[in-house]
Amino acid sequence: GCKKDKPVDHSIQGYAYANKGQYDKAILEFTKAIDANPASPEAYYNRGLAYYHIGNYERTIEDCNKALEINAGYAEAYNNRGNAFANKGQYDRAISDFGKAVEINPSFAEAHYNCGVTYDHKSQYDPAISEFTKAIELNQNYADAYCNRGLAYGKKGQYEQAIADFDKAIDLKPEAPEAYNNRAVAYCGLKEYDKAWQDIHKAQNLGFQVPAGLLNKLREDSGKDNGPAMPGARN
Repeated sequence: GCKKDKPVDHSIQGYAYANKGQYDKAILEFTKAIDANPASPEAYYNRGLAYYHIGNYERTIEDCNKALEINAGYAEAYNNRGNAFANKGQYDRAISDFGKAVEINPSFAEAHYNCGVTYDHKSQYDPAISEFTKAIELNQNYADAYCNRGLAYGKKGQYEQAIADFDKAIDLKPEAPEAYNNRAVAYCGLKEYDKAWQDIHKAQNLGFQVPAGLLNKLREDSGKDNGPAMPGARN
């Protein structure tokens, strides 16, 4: 007899589109996956994540709600819904969701990190530092957590701690210019202007657009127009 065609796995097709950044097509595939299996929390979660990537946070929240109705222990769905709430400026609801995510999965470093970012948005730097520290304890190579904890220390005027965190972030991701820019700000706080200029040049060499306000402040405070030339730099 003839071989029947295998049924299409819409979730796999959805992942393939999402990985290519084709989120609208991914949403169509995940919708078909939901139609084929309405009791699958993963299909709702995946579609919610695709909606998140196109900035449709309302639909993200709806799909995460649905995933959590089916599976109340779905840590990733709490994390994703938390990110959607945070992007809508609903920070307390976001923090509550990140809290639920780490309650379900205590080793969920990303949820601690997202919670830290959200506290930072609320200018609550101590809880932000605490959440970034938890993320780092769970993942020692979490460069973004070091970078953001450094920013929070800097906002508190704790420049030495900030620089130590930016040093670590740079060790882990030497080609990421933001940490150099952020470390320059901390060096300004300590009035170590030559080091600040070196970091500014490094960030610029990596293609980073250093904010004009920082450059103007550094010129004013250091009394120099462009700082010392970098070793090996052509003038």
